[in-house]
Amino acid sequence: MTADFKQRIENYQQNGDRLVIDEILYGATFDFLNDPTRKVMQISPTQVLVDIKLGRPEYYVGYRVQRLKNNAMRSLIGEKLGPEEKELNRLLSMVYIDFGVKIEAEILKFDGDIINFKQDGKLIEAVDAKMDEIKENVYDAELGYFLAYYGRARRIIMEREQERQQIEQGVEANIIASIEHGLKYVDSTKSEREIIVYLNKALTSKFGELELRRNGLQRIYRRNTRGDKVSLFVKKKFPVDPLKTVVPELDVKLMDKLSKKQAQIINDVVVIVKRDKMRGDLSGYSCDSRGNAIIKRDYAAKEIGMDYKNFRKMLSRVRKKVTK
Repeated sequence: MTADFKQRIENYQQNGDRLVIDEILYGATFDFLNDPTRKVMQISPTQVLVDIKLGRPEYYVGYRVQRLKNNAMRSLIGEKLGPEEKELNRLLSMVYIDFGVKIEAEILKFDGDIINFKQDGKLIEAVDAKMDEIKENVYDAELGYFLAYYGRARRIIMEREQERQQIEQGVEANIIASIEHGLKYVDSTKSEREIIVYLNKALTSKFGELELRRNGLQRIYRRNTRGDKVSLFVKKKFPVDPLKTVVPELDVKLMDKLSKKQAQIINDVVVIVKRDKMRGDLSGYSCDSRGNAIIKRDYAAKEIGMDYKNFRKMLSRVRKKVTK
């Protein structure tokens, strides 16, 4: 089994064979919580050790993948029952119980009075499929309010469903990219256990980094007052003044200090910044400790068609002029 596992890793590294990735993703679909071999041992008041016996080495990586995906999707797990959701459940319960229109959707809970439906796209499909029957059976006194409320709830649920799908797609893409990252650098000559430990650490770190980006955050490193290097998580954004995206110390008043040629180059870069801001594209930018975007020099030089070294020297001269 170990030899096969190592061979599948080598096949990926050498010729891009994705069988090892398929096995990891397949393992991530297992019901690990109910696995008969799973044992949970309390090793301290705040720590537990989970032991489980799985059929393939890839499935141990799949176990980690499943946990990462579940944590990333945690905000969408479960049913949020605010006043709007409760009112929709009350109305659908009336339709189902009082008027006998059986809505074929997932029921999370029934207390004998109110049915709590899982409020997702499948519920909307089920209600829409019964709409003619609802209009035929529900009394006019209740029907008008039901249709108006359901129309609003339908839009909200479908928007939420679209958001869920986008998040799921983003999480899945980041999971695959993280697995690929780990497989690219793992040493297949190590022991099976060492390979699994490395892959789990590598994909966890890479996935965390990619998820920060997906959520509009970026990890940056700065030194604190003691000189220690620390990581900060910031939300990258365009500053109000686009000049500060080119040179953070620059503003309109200080533009008079620049030569005509320097000012023209800065204005050319500002055009690129404004374009990217309109597109919401921050891929060509780093940021400061407050998240204010700073255009990358190589990106800016390429966009305005200027030699990188000359552009870098020009920015250095501009910074010296405006900070005197």
